Amino acid sequence: MIRRKQQVFFFVLGAASVILAILFYRFGIWFWNLMSTERITDDIGIEKYPSKLVYVIGKDTELDLQGGVVWIGESREEARLYDMAEPGYWFEVTTDADFTKEGIYVVTLELATDCSFAIQVISPDYVE
Repeated sequence: MIRRKQQVFFFVLGAASVILAILFYRFGIWFWNLMSTERITDDIGIEKYPSKLVYVIGKDTELDLQGGVVWIGESREEARLYDMAEPGYWFEVTTDADFTKEGIYVVTLELATDCSFAIQVISPDYVE
């Protein structure tokens, strides 16, 4: 017959095995997700601002990024340059600009990090 101490020992050993199995399983899932997802670790910055930073109410209706250049890379020294207006760019452009109201608005370029620049919308009365 198995003594009482041996029964407790085997119970604790079995419980520890179950706990370790669960921990290894969760670690495996975490590690698999970490290795299988594509991570963007690049920074983004503005190399050259777009040619158009001032917009006129009634004349301009959308954001124009022509002439703008961003750098994307692990660091500024190792970065590659990309045209802001290039179709199919892989950073997201967001803005709160309302081209029907005067004001200064922020344009944000988002990747893993983000960078911003300001644009201004003015009344047509200021334009000759």
